[in-house]
Amino acid sequence: MARFLLALGMCLALCVGSLAQHTRSAKAKPEPDGPASKEDVQKYFAVMDIRENMAAMLDAMAKQSHQMAHEEIEKSGAKLPPDFEGRMDKLMDSMMKDFPADQLTDAIVPVIQRHLTRNELRSVTAFYASPAGQHLLKEQPAITQESMQVAYGVMQTRMETMREQVQTEIGMSRLDTKPGASEAPAKPN
Repeated sequence: MARFLLALGMCLALCVGSLAQHTRSAKAKPEPDGPASKEDVQKYFAVMDIRENMAAMLDAMAKQSHQMAHEEIEKSGAKLPPDFEGRMDKLMDSMMKDFPADQLTDAIVPVIQRHLTRNELRSVTAFYASPAGQHLLKEQPAITQESMQVAYGVMQTRMETMREQVQTEIGMSRLDTKPGASEAPAKPN
């Protein structure tokens, strides 16, 4: 019985050692990597639902553009025809509808190929094919739209502050705002 257990133990030790060696050799010989093929990029686009996401992103951009245009029109105080805002909305919608999505995705393929190897792109594609990746893709349009709204508010506030600072600097630097100021600046002593 002791011999049997000893033989079984040795057999298990050899099997584990062999399995470890096989795992090491598999890791030592990874699949050759190289540039991603156009097909690899197209699989990546398919898993990511690039066309659907691009359509959703363009829709979000159009809505944001309408909102920004409306705010700018109101802020300008300009006297415009009553139908002006409606015409602007139609113009923006037309520009977004004619957006060349296929041309854009075709132009992006070589960019991705320059930055990601075949193995990297396959790993990224595997992630986006996973449940977590698919959930991220599903939520991405809403995340993008909400982010654009938040970013617009922050940027608008910052731009207004910067405009005020520039106006203050211009006002302080103007020579003609000081009574009795001459055209030439005073010479230092």
